[in-house]
Amino acid sequence: IATVGEISKHLPWSKYNNTLQSVLNNLARYPDQERFLIAMICSIIDAFHFSVDAGEGTNSNDKTQTPQSQGNGVWRSLKNRIMPKVESYLIKEKVDTHGAKNKSLRSSVALALMKLFQKFPQVTFESKLRELITIVCNALKNKHSSERDISRDTLTKMAVSLDMKYLPLILSELSISLSEGYKLHVRSAALHSIVVAISKVYQQPTAGTVDDIVSLPFDRCVPAMLDLIHQDIFGKASEIKEVQHVEKRLIKEAMGRKSQDSLEIISKFVYFKPSLVTAQGKRSSPGFTRASAAHALVTPFLDRLRDPDVSSSTMKKVKECLNRVAVGFSSNSSAKYDEVLPFVFATVAPFVHGKMVKSSGDEDADLENSDDEVEAPIQVSKSNRSNLAGGDSASNTKKEAFKAVAVVTWTPSNLGAAENQKSALDMKRKQKKALHRVTDGVAAPKLTGSSRHSPLRSARAKSLNNPANACAVIFGLNLLNSSLKRLKLDVSDEQLCAMADPYLPLLTHCVRFSSDNQAVILSLRCL
Repeated sequence: IATVGEISKHLPWSKYNNTLQSVLNNLARYPDQERFLIAMICSIIDAFHFSVDAGEGTNSNDKTQTPQSQGNGVWRSLKNRIMPKVESYLIKEKVDTHGAKNKSLRSSVALALMKLFQKFPQVTFESKLRELITIVCNALKNKHSSERDISRDTLTKMAVSLDMKYLPLILSELSISLSEGYKLHVRSAALHSIVVAISKVYQQPTAGTVDDIVSLPFDRCVPAMLDLIHQDIFGKASEIKEVQHVEKRLIKEAMGRKSQDSLEIISKFVYFKPSLVTAQGKRSSPGFTRASAAHALVTPFLDRLRDPDVSSSTMKKVKECLNRVAVGFSSNSSAKYDEVLPFVFATVAPFVHGKMVKSSGDEDADLENSDDEVEAPIQVSKSNRSNLAGGDSASNTKKEAFKAVAVVTWTPSNLGAAENQKSALDMKRKQKKALHRVTDGVAAPKLTGSSRHSPLRSARAKSLNNPANACAVIFGLNLLNSSLKRLKLDVSDEQLCAMADPYLPLLTHCVRFSSDNQAVILSLRCL
């Protein structure tokens, strides 16, 4: 077989065409020799060395086309006779022991066709490639795991052999073909296999201009890959995994944490340039900015943490994903101090200083808006008439709310009861202040714990100790700590020292007010 392939590299087109046609005809005559004949066909196709002119510059609807405008003889022979026969052998039908028909992909034929298509003109190659990728992705729907493994390996080899700019095409076909049920697990496993294979051959580019960084094909695929990963971690695939009494062994792709592993690998190989947003925002049109790959990785998880209704299970998943991203960024060769320090500070500071100290006015506002205050009174006809009149402002409505008649519940005595809502709020405020007044040294309440020295300390730590905020803070501190270990900070560089100065109050604040042990330990290590 190898000898036939080497000889085919030196044959003229007529001899090459006759050889390939004879092997294709023998394939139908000798089905018992199918394995060897398929290998010989692939070897001959790999030896294709002729120039192809598809005649793409002409109008295909023109009836006056000449043979030259329709391409040369090589292209016409490939289009009309060779490629239809070879494509018919892409899928093989098998009959299992139960008599059911099963379709399997011939991996060698798919790879041989891809190498043949790469020698075509650009437009013809892209159209043929899309059809081939669709066939391979549809083969991933097979219910037999061994057939899915063959299709997944084929797709992985195609992704590695092709140029990186065709990776979005593969990702889009994956998302379209595998969109429900067990296919969601198959899709995440296929994405993980592609990312692992690319990481073995991908070489991260050196520093260049802003235009060069923006046009990096791998970084431009990050949002598409993140979309598939988020659907697997937080979407229907995650719900299927979490359902009890489900036999996951039937779908082996559902086992493990492939999406989290893919996150770590992607974070390791993206070009870490968060300042790209600022640099590009100055050059681009107003209102249009393209996020860097680092922001594309981190921002969706931080947005989930900002959701006030985030559940504990989602928070746990986000925390694990952010830890994987931090590990990947720590191993990223393009992550330098001049990019890491501003990125971490901009990420952590909003979650640390979200609501630092409340003023007395804020406390009064919280007191009025708290859930345990006097309920809103039932309005009587006077206020209803004013509402029907329509033209009242919000301030007038608020003033009339205090004059509204409140429905008083039955009590043994009304002595000392508030006449209206305003007096009730004043009374409760006075009672709250009286609780903090020391009347007797022995009977005074003793404040204990980490907040005993400052009555406002609990207000300062309120936002920091929120579980969602703590996840984001730990992510930033993990990345900062690992970067300090891996990279040596040049103390003589005044610019880096200026970037490090804002971290002193930030880390000190985390040490003083954080109740999370991991955040405190990481802050001390960074200090």
